[in-house]
Amino acid sequence: MPQLDPSSYLSQIFWLVVTFILLYGLLHYITVPMMQKLLQKRQDVIADNLKKAEELKKKAELIEEQYNISIKEAHLHSANLIQEANNKINNEMVLRLQELDSVIKEYSHVAEERMVILKQELAKNLAIQAESLTSLLIEKMVGSKPDVQELRQIISNMKGHS
Repeated sequence: MPQLDPSSYLSQIFWLVVTFILLYGLLHYITVPMMQKLLQKRQDVIADNLKKAEELKKKAELIEEQYNISIKEAHLHSANLIQEANNKINNEMVLRLQELDSVIKEYSHVAEERMVILKQELAKNLAIQAESLTSLLIEKMVGSKPDVQELRQIISNMKGHS
């Protein structure tokens, strides 16, 4: 085996040192810096993503807060609209009830006037009917027709006594 021959030790040590120096140079100046750049880029991307995530989280919290404020304002606005509608309906109902009350009073007044007129007509018709009936009764009982003026006076006197 030539590796174990002591005369070739010096050349083997030389090439071993050269190989290790080249390998060290290759690793130290090319491979490791490339790996460091890659790792730095990854860290930068991760840090940038974390920063963006934090900003998005803050924006989301702000949007959520604005949303909650909008919801509260909408609830207040709808409550105000409902209150205004209730007030408007109540006011309109009061006005309609007042109108209805005045119409009922008017109809009641008209009905009372009509009842008075009907009562007067009934009394007048009753007097005429009483006069006619009395005239017929007297004629049937006595056999002669009574004096109409005298009969009217008697009936009007009777109305005054009752």
